Amino acid sequence: MWGVVFSACVVYLLYLHWGPPLIPLVRDLIIFCLSCHLPHAGSLAKPFGNSCGIIGLYFASIESCLVNLLDLPDVPDAANSVAAGAATGALFRSPRGPRQAAAAAVVGMVGGGTIAALRTVFPSL
Repeated sequence: MWGVVFSACVVYLLYLHWGPPLIPLVRDLIIFCLSCHLPHAGSLAKPFGNSCGIIGLYFASIESCLVNLLDLPDVPDAANSVAAGAATGALFRSPRGPRQAAAAAVVGMVGGGTIAALRTVFPSL
């Protein structure tokens, strides 16, 4: 990803310095850079997209279960989001061991808290 950005910046700076006579070289350099970097980006994007989908599914399922199970008048909705984030992180990283699960639970709590804070600003979330 950063290789494509760097290559694009270098090409742009070369074009600014030498101008229009450099257009065929710039075009070939862009095609070469994209042909080198696109297959690598695609191989990284598939597992990342799958992981994001699984995390979203876990979070939505756990939050829905917590809202239905803990439908108490004195439990705020933000607590459900934070608990769902912690459970999502722990469940997602549990195959890697308890230490990874605990660290992911903390990260999930931060994510759930962020979502709860954003729901105060954007109620449609």
